[in-house]
Amino acid sequence: MTNARVDAWLRTLGYSPEPEPDWVPGQKPDFFCPGEAPLWVEVKTFEESPHQRRQAWAWEDFRARVARIQGAKGEVFATVSSSYTEADGKLAAQLLRRIARSPPPSSSNVTETIVLPPDPVADTMVTIRYVRLRGPVVQIGPRPESGHYGYYPGYDPEDWGQEVEIACAGQQPVMRQGYDVFEGDTNGPVALIYARSERPLRLVTLMSAGGSTTTARRVREAIDEANDQFRSGQSCVPAPGICVIYHESLEATSGHMFLAALFGDLTVPIGLDPIQPGDPFLGRNGILAPAKNRGVSAVRYVTSGTVDAIALNPYAEYPVEAAMFRAPVWVAEGTSMTIRHTTGG
Repeated sequence: MTNARVDAWLRTLGYSPEPEPDWVPGQKPDFFCPGEAPLWVEVKTFEESPHQRRQAWAWEDFRARVARIQGAKGEVFATVSSSYTEADGKLAAQLLRRIARSPPPSSSNVTETIVLPPDPVADTMVTIRYVRLRGPVVQIGPRPESGHYGYYPGYDPEDWGQEVEIACAGQQPVMRQGYDVFEGDTNGPVALIYARSERPLRLVTLMSAGGSTTTARRVREAIDEANDQFRSGQSCVPAPGICVIYHESLEATSGHMFLAALFGDLTVPIGLDPIQPGDPFLGRNGILAPAKNRGVSAVRYVTSGTVDAIALNPYAEYPVEAAMFRAPVWVAEGTSMTIRHTTGG
């Protein structure tokens, strides 16, 4: 499917692409575009990562559990970690059912949250009351074996020295200072916010907590592999090579992170005498450099079907002009690798 889209794109640029020419030995680029200015093109498609697939499963699992809570109203905003299981979803849904069917707090500015710790003690529910910047928070969930609690991400206490109320079922509440109660954002399997409303209960968002993105590494691996394929084609016809990457998932990266994958992470040097930051520069972990992957002339990164980031390789053995793309293109200026945004003609 992506090859068909690249074929169509190349034709809008005036080419008549030839798929995987059989006259190229060894690894073959996906397309050869003959003409006065010949071109090699390799297409890479990123499937969802295991982390993204698990996130999608967690969404479907928890959304279905929320939908089965009858007679409740409101909206749910949740985060899950990679440790999320069906048992975690079941417990979170049970607690959600409990608060959704309970009388509302006395004040409308109270935020109601549920947090499952990574080390829950079975059958020991706890209610925690504290104040964040925008008002009071009532948090329920199992008591952690460690005795230290997490809170919903971004809902940290306004004052870490404040008195926090901890009430276990069947016991008298105790008061402890915030820094003795909380360790920071939750690293447990599930945390959610319940917002009361007149709408039928529904899961609005489910975000990932504690995940990591591998997009930069995947981009670098794809370009390195494409370079080998271009070298096979360039041994037959010396011409520029364009690597087109399709990444249509929630893990697609921004334009600046895309550039960092190509040319290196943005690095800020720190002077020691006196201590002060220097001018930022692109680091040494980029995949395009004077001594590597010079068979790649440009990279086109496509996300969500329509959003393009195109960058030229200033080290390419066979360079291309930005104007050929008829679209915005990132180019390098001088040895400092300053990036500017230009529009091709």
